[in-house]
Parts: sequence; C-alpha cells; structure tokens
Amino acid sequence: PTPGASFVGSNGLVQYAGTNIPRFDHDPATLAPRGLLIEGSVTNLLMYSGDWTQSGAGFWSGRTNMNTGGTWTGFTAPGNSASAIKLIPDTANARHSIENNSTQMNGATVYTASMFFKADGYSVASIVIAGGQTRRNFTLSGAGSLGSQFGITNTATITPYANGWYRCSITGTTTAAAWSFVINPALGNGTSVIYAGTAGSGIFAWGADLRPTNIG
Repeated sequence: PTPGASFVGSNGLVQYAGTNIPRFDHDPATLAPRGLLIEGSVTNLLMYSGDWTQSGAGFWSGRTNMNTGGTWTGFTAPGNSASAIKLIPDTANARHSIENNSTQMNGATVYTASMFFKADGYSVASIVIAGGQTRRNFTLSGAGSLGSQFGITNTATITPYANGWYRCSITGTTTAAAWSFVINPALGNGTSVIYAGTAGSGIFAWGADLRPTNIG
C-alpha cells in the first residue's frame, strides 16, 4: 500500500504526508496552488497495491500473455521514486492483462478504481473492475483523453501529471459480487483487447487503487 495520504507538490510530483500533517495541493498540469487538501479517511482495498511482484494466491496472480521475464520493476514513478513497473504484453495474438483477484467486492456497490499510466511504446490502456462488468479505455498522449467503454455505464477521468504520467480512474456500480481488478496494459488498435504484442513495448504503471466511492 502507498505510505500515508497523497497530494501534488509545487513541483508537480506526487508526495505523501503522515498523519495530521497538512497537505497543500497543486494542480498537476499548471502547478497552480489549490489550497489545503481535506479528505475523509478511506482504505485502498487492493493488497500489495505497490508491489506487483507479489504473485502468489490472490494478489497480482492473474497474468495473461504478459512478459514478466527480466527486469520489469524499479522505474521512475510520479513521485520520482523508483517504484513504478512496466507492463509488457508478449507477442501472442490474444488478450493481455494483469489481474489482482485478492479483493472481494460486493454487489450493488459503487466503486472507484484508479491507476497512474505512462506510455512507453503503447499509448492506450484500460482499467476493468467488477469481474469485467465495466471497462474504460484511456489515451495517454497530449492532454489525455477518454476512449471507448465496455459493459455497464461508468464515469471516468484522465488527468495529466508531470513527466508524461496520467492518473486514470473509472467509477461504476457492481451488479454482483466480484473479485477482480484488471489492467489491460495496451490496446493494439485503441479499441480491441485482442492484439499481437510488439516486443519490448509496454506501459508504465503505478499506484493501483480500489475503494467504495460512497465511503470517506
């Protein structure tokens, strides 16, 4: 899990503050001050949200057609630490994804899932919550833009951050109990999850987060 509560500093980087420490937030694109950040207490439901090497029962064990050989950890994150990973689809002409199935979600509940992404050979990523009931695509270039969606209606945001990073989120209501948070790391033509991966191309990712929206 990420340490403490986050905010955007005057340098545009994501920073963390300990308990009872004031956070003075800034716009990640313009660096304009946004004042004191006050939020309710919430908990990230994803176990090992910052350590994707945890691949035992549950955690990030659902890896479909992903190249996890060699070094795929230790890349520069939005906070300038070496804690981001690179998601690299293999060359199979198939679906490519990584899944955290350690978290049980309840039915008829509003959840928000978010991730930081950065293009590195691919520029479209998608987030899936609730066992594939809802998916949204994100284009990681320029100011960032929302792509197509699949499944139940969801709302989504994409916000550019420093050094080519984007914070992407979707919010949707589950229709039944589910146990998965899925990242499709790249979409070959921007719409289909079935594509042949290009060797070495991928997307940097950091800060997986899942929480009930109506809490906190």
